Amino acid sequence: LFVPWGARWSLDALRSRAKPPNGWLDYPGFALILQIGSVYFFAALLKTGQEWRDGSATYYSLMVDQLTTPLAPWLLARPAVMKALTFGVLYFEYAVGFLLLGPAPVRWAACLGISAMHLGFGLCMHLGVFALVGMASPIGLWPGFAMDKVERSKLFQRLSRACQSRLSATPARENGGLATGNLVRAMVMGLAGLTVGWNLANLPGRQLPPGYPRPLMMLLGLNQKWDMFAPRPLVEDGWYVIDGTLLNGHH
Repeated sequence: LFVPWGARWSLDALRSRAKPPNGWLDYPGFALILQIGSVYFFAALLKTGQEWRDGSATYYSLMVDQLTTPLAPWLLARPAVMKALTFGVLYFEYAVGFLLLGPAPVRWAACLGISAMHLGFGLCMHLGVFALVGMASPIGLWPGFAMDKVERSKLFQRLSRACQSRLSATPARENGGLATGNLVRAMVMGLAGLTVGWNLANLPGRQLPPGYPRPLMMLLGLNQKWDMFAPRPLVEDGWYVIDGTLLNGHH
């Protein structure tokens, strides 16, 4: 839900030649940082299994044959690498939300780290579009110098011309945009706060307080729970075996 506001904020910053060093402090950008940071921070908090404490979580994740790719056996033969990856993922998930609040070089490193982590997931496991969505999620938070290079690229210029031609065919709006107005800012930050509260209620031993607007959160799709490979990765897997006799009598 916060992506439209965050994307609008990023495009406005890209078009503006006066880029303040802390431009992310605008409400839409901060809400997007809060959302992306929550995904990984609460995912780390929910990883309470012993496998995440002793470094064996990557090993068990790569032992699920239905999910793994041909790269998995290469990693399974390197226990030290798998242990380092386990702790690296866990600690990065704890820290990435705070890194996104840092100066431009730190935020750039955090964005690249998110994309690299999901690229690694996609190379080792068949996860559908999960890896692609994760790689693309921090694009709206790229710092100004990175967006400047994107703006100068031929691919962006072509996409920009295509979008402008499409937009020119629609009636112009009198109002500014989604990221303007105190009312919209208050709504964005209010929903961001409610989302953090929902994630807190997913932690062990916690629950939503009385009067929490559960129907609103369900309606808007903000009922989140980031329990990927949590509290522990799968430690059992198997295959379906169907016993039968063919029409020709063969078993």
